Amino acid sequence: MNPDGFILEVPKEFRMRRKRRETDDRMENISMSRRNGVIYCNRCGSPICTEGEAGKSSFLTICKEWGYFSERKDGTVHRMDLCESCYDAWVRTFAIAPEVEQKTELI
Repeated sequence: MNPDGFILEVPKEFRMRRKRRETDDRMENISMSRRNGVIYCNRCGSPICTEGEAGKSSFLTICKEWGYFSERKDGTVHRMDLCESCYDAWVRTFAIAPEVEQKTELI
């Protein structure tokens, strides 16, 4: 751990595992981004913050519940957390940039 209390290395049991789906030849990533009270980035695996500090940290959480009209994801919920650096790298790959609105009052 470093002086801020963050784990410097992702625990061995937390690292991404691969699991083959019977109905799909693709390999699918299986992971959890929140473990033992720490929020990890799904892309790079780095610790972002503790769950208690989540309101004081900048990161993106996406939670998507797939409905009936999805392709092979019906009834599943996908959740991920991205650190700000990985979010910036991800957005640079978009063909159409996300809308950005400047807030004048920060809460």
